[in-house]
Amino acid sequence: MQIDIDPALIGMRYPNEVNLVGDAAATLRALIPLIQRKSDRSWRQAVEKNVRRWWETMAMEADVSADPINPMKLFAELSPKLPDNAIVTADSGSSANWYARQLKFRGNMRGSLSGNLATMGPACPTASAASSPTRTAR
Repeated sequence: MQIDIDPALIGMRYPNEVNLVGDAAATLRALIPLIQRKSDRSWRQAVEKNVRRWWETMAMEADVSADPINPMKLFAELSPKLPDNAIVTADSGSSANWYARQLKFRGNMRGSLSGNLATMGPACPTASAASSPTRTAR
């Protein structure tokens, strides 16, 4: 399923079975009454198992020794030290990979990462906007 306010972005990266155009929050609120809880939890349990294995793999990759430092180790060590309300931005390139693979978002943490390949320098303007005292949460 993909929900996007911009119809041009629907299916851009991956073909989905269900494509919904609209504001994500409003669309999800409209869908909530239609959700039926399933008694078979095997799919969810498999997903949770795969997520645990993913984080175990990421921890092993972060523990690989490097000189002067394994950047994945840096991101893995940074992640638990970030405040629960941190706004984290990332540039494109290798740092985007480490950001996406090693940071664990929790609480009210927010993040921004360019969704386009080879975007030049998105972190600086994004960080500037995030630090604005007149910024409104979305």
